Amino acid sequence: AKWACLDGLQRLGWLAVARASAEPELAREVVESALVGTEYVGQDSRHTDNNGSYLWQLAAELVMARPGSWLERPGAWPEILRLAFCYLDMDGDGSLSVADLAAHVDAESAAEASDEALGWIAQWGSQGIATESTRWPTTQRTGSSAGASS
Repeated sequence: AKWACLDGLQRLGWLAVARASAEPELAREVVESALVGTEYVGQDSRHTDNNGSYLWQLAAELVMARPGSWLERPGAWPEILRLAFCYLDMDGDGSLSVADLAAHVDAESAAEASDEALGWIAQWGSQGIATESTRWPTTQRTGSSAGASS
């Protein structure tokens, strides 16, 4: 499955997209599959982490769906991305830092969470994709944001 091939940062990004997406914006089949997956994982005693939650299941369904098939209103994509970025940007400064990413890592200690986030940045930075801090383009930010506070 595609989900199993993703690293932690990619999964976190899709989790933010799932959280930012309203169900009316999503194809009904994707939502139904996420609900079924949640019920199945809930019955499986081997799963004791958050991977069985509805949002994790929805994120996995979005990854596995054919690109463009899961969004009912493609025009909503820029706003979904903006809101997903806001969910990840814990301090609201418009940049994704190690501290922002580490805040989303389920680890034994803050140091372990920071190490995980640094590993993601090192991996993606070595591919020329990310830097120490990734800034959301200010031209994309709008005053109307659901879920982001100023």
